[in-house]
Amino acid sequence: FLLVTYDCGDYRYETISRGTDFIKNCCLALLGGTTPKFLRRVFSDELLNEGFASRCIFVFELCNRFDRLKPPEFSQDQLKEYQVILDHIKKLSMLFGEVKFTKEADDYLETWNKTDKYKRPNTSPKLNYYYARKPVTVQKLAAAIHFSDSVEMEINIDECVQAIALLDGTEKR
Repeated sequence: FLLVTYDCGDYRYETISRGTDFIKNCCLALLGGTTPKFLRRVFSDELLNEGFASRCIFVFELCNRFDRLKPPEFSQDQLKEYQVILDHIKKLSMLFGEVKFTKEADDYLETWNKTDKYKRPNTSPKLNYYYARKPVTVQKLAAAIHFSDSVEMEINIDECVQAIALLDGTEKR
């Protein structure tokens, strides 16, 4: 499922008793929910060489951000902003069609792909498969950054620069 959806394919699964699960053009870009302990236990050269792991960015912290029993109450300003986020998500759910990069962004990515992508922030050979797919990851992250506050179907150069900087900073660890 994860390999097919990462590459934006059609996912079809025949169940024994519930018929067929089918998702057309599914595109998974983010998956979360594990712990550093799990990652240490399952990480090996074999895992990193597998198709799915080479498509992932594993990000974790060694300690919790917060040390509290329950989350705090939301302020009125936070509740208003929450509604703004919900409204934006609703607009995003109505989008369809091809997402394009501006000419400037496209040229920038082409140049980066031919030169700068080889300046790896992390030279561990365990990341070779990840780095082979980094150009696609950059494009997907640029789209995520873009759609976090826009509903336009064209991604600009600033979002590409942000995506590369974010990945480079994350890859150091």
